[in-house]
Amino acid sequence: MLFDIDDYLLGKTDGDFVRWMDDIDFASNSKAEARKILRDLEILLNSMGLRLNTGKTKILSPEEAMESFCINENRKANDMKNHIDSYKIYGNFIKNTILYGFRLKSVESEDQILSYFR
Repeated sequence: MLFDIDDYLLGKTDGDFVRWMDDIDFASNSKAEARKILRDLEILLNSMGLRLNTGKTKILSPEEAMESFCINENRKANDMKNHIDSYKIYGNFIKNTILYGFRLKSVESEDQILSYFR
């Protein structure tokens, strides 16, 4: 039933929406466009025997949405994660390079190699 809502919002927002169960967030280009989407959404919900909870419905400005959805904070968290992941990749590369170099010197085990760094 709610997949029909997803299809509607996909068409109206170019996929710029999130739905978790019956909670929906979507973006629009203007408050007027948001009001029209909400009106049409309410008609669609009513046709399914559902109703829009106007007490929980808010139209936010871009600035309010940025704050409400923690866009900047999430962007920073993603940047930090990517930065950490890049170190993991380089860390494995460096570790493997060191291990390869020690193996060329006929070192027998990884423990023996790691003992040089303790």
